Amino acid sequence: MKDKLVEKLIGSDVRAFEQIVKKYGRYVFRVVKNHSKGLLTREDEEEITNDTFAALWLTRERIDPERPLLTYLAVIARNKVSNSLRTLRFTVSIEQLGELYDADFEQ
Repeated sequence: MKDKLVEKLIGSDVRAFEQIVKKYGRYVFRVVKNHSKGLLTREDEEEITNDTFAALWLTRERIDPERPLLTYLAVIARNKVSNSLRTLRFTVSIEQLGELYDADFEQ
């Protein structure tokens, strides 16, 4: 069954896009939050959520209106989180390094 809102999105209807963002925004944020497993800040999660919808708009011509939009959005969101986590750099302060050096590794 074709989704009329998705068909309008494919036709570059800005109102349809805004409705999709409003309708699925919380869902996409939850996917991002769950997939990031607490390794990203809330700001990063919000940015990835916004980037997901930007990607949706940029790839709207490739969307299949016969398939669920939620699945498409979830795949985009998970891929963006994975890319973000891949580039994440963990840093250790000198104090933390000293604590690690002094730690009893047998415990």
